[in-house]
Amino acid sequence: MKHRYSAVSLVVLLALLVMPGSTPLWERLPHPPAVTHLFDLPLPAQSTIAAALGSDTDAYHVVVTSRGYWAGNAVHRLRLRFGADGVHIGADAAEWGLALHGWGYGERLRAVTPVQPRAAANRVEYHRGAVTEWYVNGPLGLEQGFIVESAPGERHDAPLTLSLALSGDWQANADGEKPTLILTNPEGAPVLRYSGLYAFDRRGRELKAWLEIQSDAVLIRVDAANAEYPVLIDPFVARAKLTASDKAASDHFGNSVASSGDTIVVGAPESDPGGTGNAGAVYVFAKPVGGWSGNLTQSAKLIASDKTAGDRFGYSVAIHGDTVVVGASEADPGGTNAAGAAYVFVKPVGGWSGNLTQSAKLTASDKGLDDHFGNSVAISGDTIVVGAAYSDFGAYRETGAVYIFARPGGGWSGNLTQSAQLTASDKGQFDHFGRSVAIDNATVVVGAFTADPSGSFDAGAAYVFVKPGGGWSGNLTQNAKLTAADKGANDLFGSSVAISGDAVLVGAVDADPGGLVDAGAVFVFVKPGGGWSGNLTQNAKLTAADKVAGDEFGSPLAISGDTAVVGGGAGAVYVFVKQGGGWSAGLTQSAKLVAPEKAQVDSFGWSVAISGVIIAVGAVTADTGGKVDAGAAYVFDLGITYLPLLLR
Repeated sequence: MKHRYSAVSLVVLLALLVMPGSTPLWERLPHPPAVTHLFDLPLPAQSTIAAALGSDTDAYHVVVTSRGYWAGNAVHRLRLRFGADGVHIGADAAEWGLALHGWGYGERLRAVTPVQPRAAANRVEYHRGAVTEWYVNGPLGLEQGFIVESAPGERHDAPLTLSLALSGDWQANADGEKPTLILTNPEGAPVLRYSGLYAFDRRGRELKAWLEIQSDAVLIRVDAANAEYPVLIDPFVARAKLTASDKAASDHFGNSVASSGDTIVVGAPESDPGGTGNAGAVYVFAKPVGGWSGNLTQSAKLIASDKTAGDRFGYSVAIHGDTVVVGASEADPGGTNAAGAAYVFVKPVGGWSGNLTQSAKLTASDKGLDDHFGNSVAISGDTIVVGAAYSDFGAYRETGAVYIFARPGGGWSGNLTQSAQLTASDKGQFDHFGRSVAIDNATVVVGAFTADPSGSFDAGAAYVFVKPGGGWSGNLTQNAKLTAADKGANDLFGSSVAISGDAVLVGAVDADPGGLVDAGAVFVFVKPGGGWSGNLTQNAKLTAADKVAGDEFGSPLAISGDTAVVGGGAGAVYVFVKQGGGWSAGLTQSAKLVAPEKAQVDSFGWSVAISGVIIAVGAVTADTGGKVDAGAAYVFDLGITYLPLLLR
């Protein structure tokens, strides 16, 4: 299984690269075209990114000089030195070093002999008998790995161990849960956080793995007593962990997440603000000056001014720029039980700070009992979309509806009802149209996950609406209907939707790819040349490379530019990047993200969001600070240097 990671933009000014009387090596190295985002790159699906892309570009190749092996990375301003004493990564006036100096079982480690590296193109290798250590330089940074040809002696109960010697500005950090390894700049600001390991043996079985940090070394431990070699080991690299400062048991913080620019929003619909049971709250996190790193609590807390018990405010969230939308799907506007409401918050002049109440409250003009208006929300520019998947339309029970709110001339303020109402032209009983919604500019996508296209019970469908020339107004039906070409009963296609530009993603959480029941799949639709019109089937189908029955892959979805993020019920999140040929069949994931803690138990991947190169992932049942099911969220940066460790 191949993993792909991205690179950090680090300023590197190593004096070692400047030779007396000569032009600095840095200036003499060729510079490749600038790449600013992971989704700008055509990523091969079957090989390591650095090997596949870097080997074809001279700028990433290792240079042999009289002072050893050197490599530059102009895209990310990295400078790398390889010697018998290990690899050294430079940034500003600092240099960080790491080198393998022992391996074995438990504390019975064999010392490794320093050797001179060998280099070819963008790859550097250290050969030490049964152990080969390698590094690959490429457009997404530096990849590190180990190849162990055989087990280190007779097996026993002690864990398989690799010991890496550390030098430079490394810090050990105990965050109260598991030890982490922090790489800092000269001012002490964190740059990278290592927070655990993910390990499999040759048969694909997950192995327990962990880090132990000593004063000058980090130990990689793997319970490999019954493992079959090779063993794959990856550090999980999460830049930050988000929690509420006032967290409590069963808050379910992370039930929903959204991001825009430097702001992340997290919903906790079961929290009890002011002692009001399950009224719900939402937390806003503004990117700190030092970046997304460490354990962070909110910049602001959002609550409804008219909160009541059981509202579940924060069940859904959305953000665009300075505007946040929050769904309270079980609120009782006008005394109508569970009719639902949505709330709009506009960033104050002084920024997101303190405890805030809404600027506007949104409800449906035709609200009804148990409509659950606010079960889904989305925003783009001055347009807000709210789903009410359980609303009745005429004689159709729970067919569902979606409401469009256009920002009034005076701004988001007061109590507002919709500008337009969206329904499916072929609506049926219990379609649950509006179970999911998404919007980008003038295009809205709506999921109806229990619709019965062509008589396929609960196969599901999605609908595309394009803003009319006269604006969002009146009662509107779709421009296009989306279904899966291989639809099956109970697939629940439309359980999630996402849109960015001309690409629409639709999740079918209970699809059975390869005959694996409820493994789940995601379908990609690309806007046709003639526009969104008629009945359409997918351009590509995405599945997890390691899919198993019951994963429910595709439950949450997000997309930004050419990068799609998919979660599910298996405790992992998958990243897919559009290749040069576009969204097409056979595309496999570029990366798999797993939480530093108990991924599956914590429901890591319950919610996902992406903005640019920042991914936010909700873990709704994580136990934080000793609070059972308080919930947490994690931030991953696709623009950071990751050093994946591969042992096999």
